[in-house]
Amino acid sequence: MVGAAALATGCDDTSPTTPGTSRFGQVGVVEMSLSAPLPLESGRVEQQITWTSAGDWTLREEILYRDMSGDASSRELQGDRDVSAGVYAQWISQINESPGLDLFDGVVDSALDPDCPPSRSRVTLRVTDDARGETMTWIRCAPGSLANLTPTGSGPDAAAARVINATVLLRDYTVGQTFESAYRGSLPFATLLRGEDAPIVFAEPTVFDTAEEFLDYWNAVSIEPAPAVDFENETVILAAVGIRTEAGDSVEVRRVVPVEAGTIVEVVERVPGNFCSPASRLQAPFHLVVAPRISEPVRFTELRVERVPCG
Repeated sequence: MVGAAALATGCDDTSPTTPGTSRFGQVGVVEMSLSAPLPLESGRVEQQITWTSAGDWTLREEILYRDMSGDASSRELQGDRDVSAGVYAQWISQINESPGLDLFDGVVDSALDPDCPPSRSRVTLRVTDDARGETMTWIRCAPGSLANLTPTGSGPDAAAARVINATVLLRDYTVGQTFESAYRGSLPFATLLRGEDAPIVFAEPTVFDTAEEFLDYWNAVSIEPAPAVDFENETVILAAVGIRTEAGDSVEVRRVVPVEAGTIVEVVERVPGNFCSPASRLQAPFHLVVAPRISEPVRFTELRVERVPCG
């Protein structure tokens, strides 16, 4: 493993790794953002990793439909920061010097800003060097989302493979080679309304199949005009868990997964963490979403509980 204070050995005066200087990004931050299309053109998943030279990293994911957010989730480093900082330094060394990964030898055009085909993800890799006060950015197109991203078929130029290989390595070094998206296999969906105090309490999740059912519910929970829903081609899903007794409890649709016989909808309840002290309060959390028309029968997964840190 290459140490964080290692120096470059390059000798080209135009290179960011000239003698007497550190590798570009050695002290700084790398940011990766990926926009992956879902099976329907109106949906996508956005994934971002931010990794600092101190070792901390965060992953944020968001699923969207009709350019509206359906749900977002995040995770962060749980291990040793010093170990992660050393791995960060190794990744920086590789993108500065390793064949097939070097982004600074003049071959990879950092000014390229392509329009990606509908079947390709748009990948943006950005490295900021704090000592230099400079940022380098590369944008390319490739098949797959973060979990299965591949340089095969990437573009629009041959050098795109370097950007994608560097991104795959970044994924492996942070969230891991076995990473699975929180939204794996899901159809896109968008939030229509969510809250903690539903005026009409549903004890369990349900599906609104008709405009009449949807409008009856909407008019009971909101004074705003109901959003347009095309019930010939779309479905409205309500995530609900009945009455809860602590403030801060929420519920959300996490995935809408088509299967061979129907559709499985994953619903997650988020509750204050073990060391929080939430106030006692009766509430009825809910999450109302719209998705492309789903196949019946619709089955809801056993409710999964996530504990959320305080603050």
